[in-house]
Amino acid sequence: MSGTDKPSVLVSEISGNWGGIEAFLENEVAPLQDEFDVYCIAQNDDPAIRARLTIPDDHVLTVSERYGSLAYRHHMRQIYGRGFDIIHLNKNSLVKYLPLTLARKVSPRSKCILHSHNTSPSSKSPLAFLHYLTRPFVVRHAQCLLACSQTAASYLFGPSAQDATIVRNGIDVPRFTFDERKRIEVREAWHIPADATVLVNVARLSDQKNQTRLVEMFDEYRKGDPSAFLLLVGEGERRPQIEKIIARRGLERHVKLTGRQQDIGAYYSAADLAVFPSLFEGLPVAFIEAQANGIPILASDAVTKDADVLGAMCFESLSAPDAVWADHIAALSVSGRALDGTMRRNAAERMEQAGYDAKNASETLRRIYRRLLAS
Repeated sequence: MSGTDKPSVLVSEISGNWGGIEAFLENEVAPLQDEFDVYCIAQNDDPAIRARLTIPDDHVLTVSERYGSLAYRHHMRQIYGRGFDIIHLNKNSLVKYLPLTLARKVSPRSKCILHSHNTSPSSKSPLAFLHYLTRPFVVRHAQCLLACSQTAASYLFGPSAQDATIVRNGIDVPRFTFDERKRIEVREAWHIPADATVLVNVARLSDQKNQTRLVEMFDEYRKGDPSAFLLLVGEGERRPQIEKIIARRGLERHVKLTGRQQDIGAYYSAADLAVFPSLFEGLPVAFIEAQANGIPILASDAVTKDADVLGAMCFESLSAPDAVWADHIAALSVSGRALDGTMRRNAAERMEQAGYDAKNASETLRRIYRRLLAS
């Protein structure tokens, strides 16, 4: 349908916040453009997201209509009517199932992939549990099931999880390898002393990622380390609430809202400990990036243990009080400051050996696409 001899692939969908699905598209699908004509659907026309993609601008198809509306259905039918060879649907939940059912109806010749990137509903709304009601009827429409972890497969596919293929969330490992020069540069840019303890969280600012609670934990931790800093790297809908909590607790100097950053690896290098008190997760790319950087990691017990690739992550219960988290942060940040550059850089090689280099993951996806087209 694309006017080239390459098989066409449509990937759905990217949002206005750079997260796991967006990173998957750039790290693992975009490199396949030598063999496949790759398109993607975007929820909005955000230039900041487009700037980070190596997919041609005219291959990013914006669908901004309200989900489920007549205008949305019409637009999606138009897109699917172009006859893509493969439609690769990345999902955190099956509540919004129309992209798959419409694809099967409008373009029955297309090979449909359903790819799980989460381990539980992304919303606290009662409607989130529609996922479990629709699951038996939706999953059967896909010809291929993929997941970022076995836990994510079980959540999205239910009994069909046994048929899923696990595709690791690969990254460009050298980009996240510890760099002493960047550690100094980031600290200087944010006016952070060289000897200060720095915590970092890289994620969308959202309920799921739980940064409001993280600020409260950090405030508790500062009772024993008043010169510490917290870097919140990312953007999202909860930023106004986070800013209010920071102001209310008088933490404006010590909590840095950096917004979106191109060089995420530099921020891991600048920090001594990564903290992720998420309410739920699949196998987020941030965990892979942080481990490749060699920084110690403290995560909530809601995070799948599949994320602990190197066997060095630490976990804490979300039900534990802030004081318990603060004690855990204190112990791990001491360990983080004690690590030298060589020890942190060695983690990158170990992640490559574990198969989390984007090139390996991308080649796995290439084989899956080829197999689908041959079936």
